[in-house]
Amino acid sequence: MATERDAPGEAVPPVRTLSDRAAEAPPGQQILARKVKTRRRWAFRTVLILAISAVLLCLLVMWRRDETAKTGQLQSLAELAATLQAQVNELGRLPAIIPEPSLHNLDFYASDADRFYASRVSQPVIIAGTQPIHLLLTEDGRAVIIYQQGKIGAKWMTASEFEKAWDTQEAKITAFEQERKSSLPNLP
Repeated sequence: MATERDAPGEAVPPVRTLSDRAAEAPPGQQILARKVKTRRRWAFRTVLILAISAVLLCLLVMWRRDETAKTGQLQSLAELAATLQAQVNELGRLPAIIPEPSLHNLDFYASDADRFYASRVSQPVIIAGTQPIHLLLTEDGRAVIIYQQGKIGAKWMTASEFEKAWDTQEAKITAFEQERKSSLPNLP
């Protein structure tokens, strides 16, 4: 049994799309469809703007936290550097003991060999440093105190900068100590 669709010679009606149906819909439904579409676009844009704003706000807060951590450590060591500078000016050399190291979150202070080396060379020498500070957006680092020809200052160093400078400094101190111990003493 043949149906109307199966009848030979009859064309199959074209497939109608949603836009075709919307165009054929009564004007009231067309307006309603446009309003729904507009509201969906508005909701999507609002969600997108909210998500981008949230990400930017989080990045700003993390950046501010990193800067505050760095600045706080540098200010703490700047006070200590000023105290050490006053002692160097008074005594003419680096003191053996740092005043109140617990107040400055210090991880290390120069040993006798480090202080002797710093007083004999013209290049900068790291004499003290804080605990490593973990940052969110940039490389971790630490605040250090640098001694150079009687002047003391605080500086921020990333972890890689510190490791490189520390390794170089340790190698130079070792070579300096070996050279100093291998030469004959000057007797009067």
